[in-house]
Amino acid sequence: MVEGGLRDGWRVLDAGCGTGHTLVGLAKAHPKVRFVGLEPSGASRAIARRLADDHGVTNLDIVDGAMPHTELDQRFDLVYSYGVVHHLPDPRAGLEWLCRHLAEDGLLHLWLYNDVGEARRMRDRELVQLLSPPTKGPPWD
Repeated sequence: MVEGGLRDGWRVLDAGCGTGHTLVGLAKAHPKVRFVGLEPSGASRAIARRLADDHGVTNLDIVDGAMPHTELDQRFDLVYSYGVVHHLPDPRAGLEWLCRHLAEDGLLHLWLYNDVGEARRMRDRELVQLLSPPTKGPPWD
């Protein structure tokens, strides 16, 4: 995500953290970094909080809200948003919101997809499954 890794003391925002898997994983790996997850879904926030509790992660806050409507009272050294902005009614407003929450010299990590890109990925996945020998469980077993 960041060349050289996250730096101690940084503030990191996950805008649209969902169920918190990326957020909690990063927070666990970087205990001296402070994380905030922004998520509008109460069910997803509950799962994220439970995941953080299950892993003993305490260096994060999970906030009820959505871009571009929720204003946060802090700026972040790293703001990331994976697979969210393109779903907003006004993606430009979402991008402007992300940039407003960056600290001076902050970094923005944004992941977007579109129908064509997702269709290609799904087609490729189906092709790999078709050509792969059957397995009895997850591929990591």
